[in-house]
Amino acid sequence: MNQGEINIFEIISIINRKKLIIFSITSIFVILSLIYAFSIPNKYSSHALLAPSDDSSSSEMLGQLGGFANLAGLSLDESGDKTDEAIERIKSFEFFKEYILNESVLVDLMAAKGWNSSDKKVIYDSNKYDLKSGKWVRKSFIPFTSIPNKPSTQEAYKYFKKMLFVSQNSSTGFTELSVTHFSPHVAQRWCENIIININKSMRDEERLRVQNSIDFLNEQYKNSNYKELKVAASSLVEEQMKSLMFVEASESFVFKVIDSPIVSEFKSSPKRLTILIVGLIFGLLTSTTVILFNHYRQN
Repeated sequence: MNQGEINIFEIISIINRKKLIIFSITSIFVILSLIYAFSIPNKYSSHALLAPSDDSSSSEMLGQLGGFANLAGLSLDESGDKTDEAIERIKSFEFFKEYILNESVLVDLMAAKGWNSSDKKVIYDSNKYDLKSGKWVRKSFIPFTSIPNKPSTQEAYKYFKKMLFVSQNSSTGFTELSVTHFSPHVAQRWCENIIININKSMRDEERLRVQNSIDFLNEQYKNSNYKELKVAASSLVEEQMKSLMFVEASESFVFKVIDSPIVSEFKSSPKRLTILIVGLIFGLLTSTTVILFNHYRQN
């Protein structure tokens, strides 16, 4: 064998001679992986499956009365599917600040560190939040906050985004929403709250838009001296009244719930077996590499 060549049989022989060292080093990695895996508290995810709500409002008349509809602020090519907009709103800072965040949510979001399954209570970090006094005692890392040590809205939003998952299946059109937390009850409550508030917020906005359009059309009907414009305004008002009836009657304005969020009995993380396997593989690779490197360095 030429100098510098590595013989596979020689490598196997070296490994066989040093197998006790390899076993010892690998065992250390496995033990450390186990300690790390069991030091991570369980987290639970609550999932919901959502379908786009059917929009029965008609846009045919708006297409026929194009110019006047545009004056009234009505969209001619408006699609009934508002799913994409709703998903982006759910992920937005504005939605979190307006509809999700309150003092109770802030404490569960920023001070929780585990879940007591026997008492069904959230375990809070006393170094961050004092339950007895109801005050934040952590060291604040955000310079712009109105209350000392209290997490800012932007800091809370940063943590919330890590717990939130929302995505639409392009082939089925269904939207999957999930929230993860130490407490399965908190996860379920937040997931349910998101569904309720995204439907409510977009329904309220649509109601206001339609009502403004109706007010505008009624004003045009009163002030116009042309019969054609009066007929057009009257037709548009009728269509907008239908839209308003749909908005008022539909609580599931954007999403219909196919599968409601539940309190999960099974943890979603950590994957302790995966951590153990990674530790085992990393230990084997590290110990073998060190032994081979030392052998060839000495020779």
